[in-house]
Amino acid sequence: MKILIIHHTGLMGGGTLSCFDIIKALEGNKHSIVLALPPGESAARQLAKNNNINILNDTVVPLVFGHYNGGANILKVLIRALPRLRYIKRWEKILRREKPDVVLLNSMIQWPMISILKKLNIKSVCFVRETIKGKRRGLINRFIAAKLQNGTGVSFLSEFDKKQWDLPERVNQIVIPDVVDVDNYSNGINKEDSRNILKLKNDVFYILYSGGMSKIKGAETIVRALKHCKGKKIELLFLGNSGNDLLEARGVKKIKYFTKISFIKKLYRFIEENGMKDKVKFLGVQTNMNYWYSACDVVVFPAEEAHQARPIYEAGVFKKPIIASDFPNYYEYLKPGVSGLVFKPGDHNELAQAIENLYDNSVLYDDIGNNNYLLMDKFHNSKSVNKKVNNFIESINSL
Repeated sequence: MKILIIHHTGLMGGGTLSCFDIIKALEGNKHSIVLALPPGESAARQLAKNNNINILNDTVVPLVFGHYNGGANILKVLIRALPRLRYIKRWEKILRREKPDVVLLNSMIQWPMISILKKLNIKSVCFVRETIKGKRRGLINRFIAAKLQNGTGVSFLSEFDKKQWDLPERVNQIVIPDVVDVDNYSNGINKEDSRNILKLKNDVFYILYSGGMSKIKGAETIVRALKHCKGKKIELLFLGNSGNDLLEARGVKKIKYFTKISFIKKLYRFIEENGMKDKVKFLGVQTNMNYWYSACDVVVFPAEEAHQARPIYEAGVFKKPIIASDFPNYYEYLKPGVSGLVFKPGDHNELAQAIENLYDNSVLYDDIGNNNYLLMDKFHNSKSVNKKVNNFIESINSL
């Protein structure tokens, strides 16, 4: 079977990791796999080269419509999406030449491709990795749902997402959670060795946050929570973009990102005014996340709006407790009070209390961490998830 996988970004985020997980699951069955990536050098393209993945030679912009929870407003979405329509003919030409048996769209925002694939009579699977924005019966979501139904298959990350989209039963749909290859990810590393490698102190309680300088992902919430953890050896490992590139912006770029730059300046000012420079370690974008998970004491996912929470089960690999914003979207993979703690989104006082509860109570800490591991293993282990991926793609190809 020839499978063309179309990925929409070159950035190294959760969606990109999931894309490579799908490729790894399919490679074991000796399919012919081709990966289409956005033009230009990127982290995703380099990772594909490192893994000897066959990359589509054509440099063509993906068709996307980025309407999802936490994304831009509809005006910005349209401004970004409409110019890409000029690439429709180019995509048709590529697809006719490549002749794939099945095309995998690695994100719901690529739904504009479904009409092209249907026109060319090419089977497709759309992986819905985003949380729905607004009400399901809203005009835009109804339109997207209609487009999803035109594909051959749809895959969701959770039963919650599947129920929210509420597609007709006639649609070939399945729930395939994200996968964690426990043996490769944990790789036999332990907390002490990881701290030595990363040059971290052994007597500090480290909080891991990997969302970068993003308001939606909760950067301000976690920093403000840390301020309330007084008199304790608690520090924050702040991973992801630190915003320094935007602080150096000039001209049009500075105007374009004015709101985000203001947010970054405000957060840095808060850290300085409260004497927290030694408590917050800005570590930039990291590729070997397993060492950071191993080295930390607790993982925090303080999103202000619900979206897919990969850190929940990645923390579980290392039996680390997770603290996350209280969204029902997470309840399949996080049992509040059992495998993780939750707090009201944006409430830094509640978050600080949850951190201190784990700091002060070793029994609670161990119970939460162990249960997070068990839940991770139940839903996200590579053996069962990879089998689901292959069975579903093969069933789509046989239609």
